[in-house]
Amino acid sequence: MKKKSLRNTHIMGLMIFLLTLGWLGATNVFAGELTEALRNFLNRDIRAFPKKIKMGTLELMPIKTADVKGDTSRYRAYNWTKDGSQSGIKALGFDADLNSKTHLSFDGSGLFGDSDYTGNLLFSKDDVGYMKLDYKSFRKYFEKNGGKFPPYASSLSLRELTQDLELDMGHFGLEFGQGSEQDSNFSLGYAHDTKKGIKSTLNWAYAKDSTFGTAIAQQRKITPSFYDIDNTIDTFKLKGKTKVAGFTVKGEQKYSFFNGKTLNQEQLYSLAATQSENKIIQQIESPQTKQLSTTMRAERWTLNDKTYMSFGYRFGHLRSSTLATEREYTNAASFTQAGKLVGGRFRNGDADSSQDTHTWTGQMLSNLTNDLTFITRLKGELRSAHNVSDYDTLSITEAVTSTTHESSENRFIQTGESFSLRYSGLPKTSLYSDLEFSQERNWKYLVTSTAYAEHLNNVPDAAATLGVRYTPTSKVSITSEFKHQDKIDKLEQVKGSSNSYINMLRMTSDSFFSRLSWKPLKWIEHSLKINTASKIFHLQAVDVSTSRIPSSERDFTYNVAIMPTEELMIDASYSRKLNKVGGIGSQYAYAPPAFTGNVDILSLSTSYAPTEKLSLFNTFEYARAKNKTNADSDSLTSNATGPLLWGQNEEWFNIDTGVTFSLRKDLTIEPHYAYQSFRAFDGIDSGNYSAHVYWLDVSLNW
Repeated sequence: MKKKSLRNTHIMGLMIFLLTLGWLGATNVFAGELTEALRNFLNRDIRAFPKKIKMGTLELMPIKTADVKGDTSRYRAYNWTKDGSQSGIKALGFDADLNSKTHLSFDGSGLFGDSDYTGNLLFSKDDVGYMKLDYKSFRKYFEKNGGKFPPYASSLSLRELTQDLELDMGHFGLEFGQGSEQDSNFSLGYAHDTKKGIKSTLNWAYAKDSTFGTAIAQQRKITPSFYDIDNTIDTFKLKGKTKVAGFTVKGEQKYSFFNGKTLNQEQLYSLAATQSENKIIQQIESPQTKQLSTTMRAERWTLNDKTYMSFGYRFGHLRSSTLATEREYTNAASFTQAGKLVGGRFRNGDADSSQDTHTWTGQMLSNLTNDLTFITRLKGELRSAHNVSDYDTLSITEAVTSTTHESSENRFIQTGESFSLRYSGLPKTSLYSDLEFSQERNWKYLVTSTAYAEHLNNVPDAAATLGVRYTPTSKVSITSEFKHQDKIDKLEQVKGSSNSYINMLRMTSDSFFSRLSWKPLKWIEHSLKINTASKIFHLQAVDVSTSRIPSSERDFTYNVAIMPTEELMIDASYSRKLNKVGGIGSQYAYAPPAFTGNVDILSLSTSYAPTEKLSLFNTFEYARAKNKTNADSDSLTSNATGPLLWGQNEEWFNIDTGVTFSLRKDLTIEPHYAYQSFRAFDGIDSGNYSAHVYWLDVSLNW
């Protein structure tokens, strides 16, 4: 496989080389002229640069204060911003014509305290090329809360992490190109992307209350866990474009190098003093990945510009390796040898994998008549993957006690076809239809130190869509669409010992969408949207009779836009979403019951501008979610199994009001006030908060 991958890599590289060979002469001229333009700017034009700047809009936020009462981590996660005070520049931009052919432009922003910064610099010379620099960094926040189970003792019923969860993401890019930035003939780029910080995970740990119910009811996964992440990606990209036999041919070669380190930590809690029930589990992974991709695309219009054809090919090669460790410590651990848990699990592991992917696509659009258009698309994909891993089980003194080896191989083939018609020959009516088919064949085998398994899956999928748009008058418009889909994932063959629990999964779905727009008067417009979908899952599991799991979704939205005068605009909407999912495995004592829920969303926004220098605006939003099962307060009893708490039962409220003062033609100020709140009910969640937010925006058009 390795030799084949290298051979394909060489072929793809040769294709790109042949395409770029025709550009080399022009590229040398481009590089020389662009370098000369940069040298002239730095040595000569920079002195006159301040006089040539044409400033754009400058938007400042001198102050913003968020006074939050309650759970600040949830406020940060929901709003992607910190509480407390901050300030900064929301937008800054300028353009400069250094001479008749050389141009420089910049736009950026910076919000101090949130680590939210952007910057884009473009230097270009007409008919030669450009140089582009771009930078971006921002911070994402995560909740510290885990789950909540009120029947447990108060010290266990609600778990949360002690540290703040913040993940900083950054990007730096540099690109040189020939021609214009929007449609360059040749470009070379480099990008550096980073992720560093701590984020929450969905893999929660156990909390245990031995005084509650039976043994199986004494454990609940309500203790939050976290990832400590430090990742970098370096990407080199080469792009080009040329004409071949009437086709516009585009190519791209991309190399990416990923290096990372991730620590996953789980903390178990229990009322008992047993160290094994209060242990800390640490897993550290250090992955490294190299990825190569080559993409080719050719397109043209033909037959008097009535037919469009495009063809594409992509080759991708990925090779990765990972080192991993797992250690268990006591609850008072110093994460050293002395803090290790006696009888705990200690493992070292390493894994290597490689994957090659070949993808072909084709598309044809033909205008058969002035009213009828036919579109067809084809796709084929071949993918092969190979994985090898070893892990050692260690004693508390780090001596190897056993070694486990695993290897697997996967060969995946997929083909897809779609056919579409668009017809507009009927008065005031447009019709469209789509037929989509795909076929997947997935062969895989797994070999371990003690077992062998070989599986073959066939997955046929078919979908049909029919839609219509009808406009009987200039005041009424109706759009409707119906779609049916049938997909089967069936395990056709098993050799050796099977590790598959599901033999067959079939999904059939029907969905309907309709939108009615009515504008009885020029100053008011009504719209109603209906979106419904029903799915049925047929699940065949090992040694279990076929289960039928129905689900349904219904979404109704009404909106009205009113503009009674030129100074006043009102927009109001109401949305109701209903969903239901049937229970799975209901023959088992601890299977979850059927899930039902609904979400109601109400919003209202107004804008009033009595004069050219004064305008007022307001936004109101309210949402109520009741997606829950067996979560009512009166069901929280100490029965043998305990209630199964899952879902949501909460409300959100937000109001935002502000005033815009135009002090001069080029200067405006906008004071804002917002009130935001979140409240959970029935004791199945926590993290309530309320926030008063004040800020001031200043905009200057230079």
